[in-house]
Amino acid sequence: MPNHCFNVIKAPKRVLNQLYDGEKITFEKLIPMPKTMDLREGTVIEDAIAYVISKMEEEELLKYRLQFLQKKLDLPKSFWNTLAKTFSKDDIEKLEEKAKKYIPNEEEKVLGIKSFHELGVRYLNNAYIYGSLTWYDWSIKNWGTKWDAYECNGTPEDGELSFLTAWAAPVKIMEAIFKRYPKQKIEWEYETEGDDYKVKVFSDGKGNVLEQKERILTEESEENEEEEE
Repeated sequence: MPNHCFNVIKAPKRVLNQLYDGEKITFEKLIPMPKTMDLREGTVIEDAIAYVISKMEEEELLKYRLQFLQKKLDLPKSFWNTLAKTFSKDDIEKLEEKAKKYIPNEEEKVLGIKSFHELGVRYLNNAYIYGSLTWYDWSIKNWGTKWDAYECNGTPEDGELSFLTAWAAPVKIMEAIFKRYPKQKIEWEYETEGDDYKVKVFSDGKGNVLEQKERILTEESEENEEEEE
């Protein structure tokens, strides 16, 4: 289970509508995730990519590698290692075995993926077009947190929305909201389990975005402060 981050945003209805699809709070309304990102995580990523590039002719592969290098994409080191790999006969045989055993999951079936080769191509296309391989990396880069909002409460009519996010506040969503509505008064408070502070980010309605941190006092921290005195 992740550490939960507790979020509360107070703002006019027109602002909160950017995080509400009519039924629930969702970041997809403001920054939608490409459907093609809905792929499985794990070592299957490197294996599927390796399977695709192992099928390429040397000249084609060199051009392919160059295209990725020229874009200067922010991708995991494991991706670049796989892209640069030279495959032995034993490597290729192992990849062929993995390709035979591959069964698309429900999400991959929806995307029309039927083979290990098609899966690898989809990973590569995601990397090249979006700079992310799957939903996980994309979410962190574009929302600032692992998943969409959950345990949600409130509607735009209430003037307040509250929800949880995994591990961290959705800082990219927060930045987008403040940037889109510089003249609106907005307050966004968040507190992550295990942190010593809760944070309040707010705009004054004049284009200025400010931040305040308030220390969270627990029984242990209060005892420590008393000992210091």
